[in-house]
Amino acid sequence: MSDAGAKPSPPLAAKGEKDTAEKRGRGRPRKKPEDPSEAPTPKRPRGRPKGSKNKASSKGRKSSVTPGMKPRGRPKKPQQDEEEVNISQESSEEEQ
Repeated sequence: MSDAGAKPSPPLAAKGEKDTAEKRGRGRPRKKPEDPSEAPTPKRPRGRPKGSKNKASSKGRKSSVTPGMKPRGRPKKPQQDEEEVNISQESSEEEQ
């Protein structure tokens, strides 16, 4: 194996001088500030708005279920009056 094809490494002193002349900071380079010709646009909020939760949405929410489509989310409990529940319990106790 001959050293003719390999590049000779530069002397250490020359390498050290180059580093001091060209000093680089670590990490991402800073963005150069540009002079804005226009007024900056205001930032828009991200995420869900903080308004009232009880308002109807502006798009008009449908409360009825369209036939042929399954309802989404947790199914609602069937509303029963407390009197009906109490009456059914009392009648079952009387039978025993």
